[in-house]
Amino acid sequence: MKKIIYYLLKLKYTLLRKAKIGQNFVVGRNVNIDKNFKCGNYVYIGQNSYIGPNTSFGHWVMVADAVNIVGSDHIFDKVGTPIILSGRPAYQPHTEIGNDVWIGHGVTIIRGIKIGDGAIIGANSFVNKDIEPYSIYGGIPAKFIKKRFSNESDTKRHMEQLQKMIKEMQ
Repeated sequence: MKKIIYYLLKLKYTLLRKAKIGQNFVVGRNVNIDKNFKCGNYVYIGQNSYIGPNTSFGHWVMVADAVNIVGSDHIFDKVGTPIILSGRPAYQPHTEIGNDVWIGHGVTIIRGIKIGDGAIIGANSFVNKDIEPYSIYGGIPAKFIKKRFSNESDTKRHMEQLQKMIKEMQ
C-alpha cells in the first residue's frame, strides 16, 4: 500500500507540477507544492506546508508541519496601481535546501534563500537570509545559535560519510 501511495504522489507532482522527486518521498495532508520542485531521496514534508515555485531539496530533508517557503512574488512598486492588480515579476527566485537539513515546525522561509547542508532551523523561525552549512539557526529573524557539531573534525567526518552515501545511491 505504501508503494501505491508513493507512486500516486509522484504522479501527482511530476505531471501536474513538473517536479523531479527522489525515492522515499513522503508528504503529510494539505501540502501544496508549487511548480518546478526538485528533491533528492528520503524527503519528508509535514502537513499543512506550502513549498513555493523553483525550490529544490537535497537528500535526507525533514520539513515539519506548517512550514512555508513564500514571498518575492508580487510587484509592489508600480505607481498608481494597486498591488493586487500589479501582477507578478517574470523572474522567480530559486530556493535551495541542502542535504541533511531539518526545518522545524512553523518556519517561514523567504524564497531565494539557500540553506546549507546539515543545517537545522528552529521552530517558528523566519528565515530571510542564507543559512550556513552545519549550523543551527532560530528566531525572528533567524539568527545563528551554534554549530551543529562541536568540532570541525566531526563536521568533516559527517560530510565525508554523506558524500559516500550519495555516491552509493547513484
